[in-house]
Amino acid sequence: KLKRATKRELHQMHLPIGIAGTSRWIRELAEATGVSKGRAEAFIRQHEGRTRDQVGKLRDRYAGVPVGIVAETPLAAGLTSMLTEFGFRPMFIGLRDDSLGQREVFDEWLEKDGVKLPEGATVVSRPSLRMLREELLSRIERGQLMGFLGSSTDMQLLQGSSLLLNKRPFILQVGFPTTRYHVT
Repeated sequence: KLKRATKRELHQMHLPIGIAGTSRWIRELAEATGVSKGRAEAFIRQHEGRTRDQVGKLRDRYAGVPVGIVAETPLAAGLTSMLTEFGFRPMFIGLRDDSLGQREVFDEWLEKDGVKLPEGATVVSRPSLRMLREELLSRIERGQLMGFLGSSTDMQLLQGSSLLLNKRPFILQVGFPTTRYHVT
């Protein structure tokens, strides 16, 4: 309907998350809008170099920190790519959705960004809330996760656990639903 109403070609594009994801998105956007490849690449080179210099400082600070991510496939892929660029090690990824491609699309997007999951990383499709709670708390207890990114629903799963007081993982709400937009 939208294509007929606007009389324009629609282009499916990935989320611009992280350096590689944003650069890929700019290339896709340039192609879809008729901007020359050379102009897009010049723009990317100008901004990507400066950004990579800043990210290098983060990489030193967060190198090897294991994290968990629970989100819809596009967001999970983008966060995995970005966190890897920042030096984190995504070790547990829960793909929440049923219709956005699941593991096949997740792997495809990581490949396009040039990202490989760390050895031993686990990707789970459509995890139950109970499974998430048990898995996340177990990994936090064993020191296999030092941080977690997920929705407010996912955060609620961890409430009341004394592990959060003892181990002090960082927690960041992302995706939907989100009631706060900050690290706790």
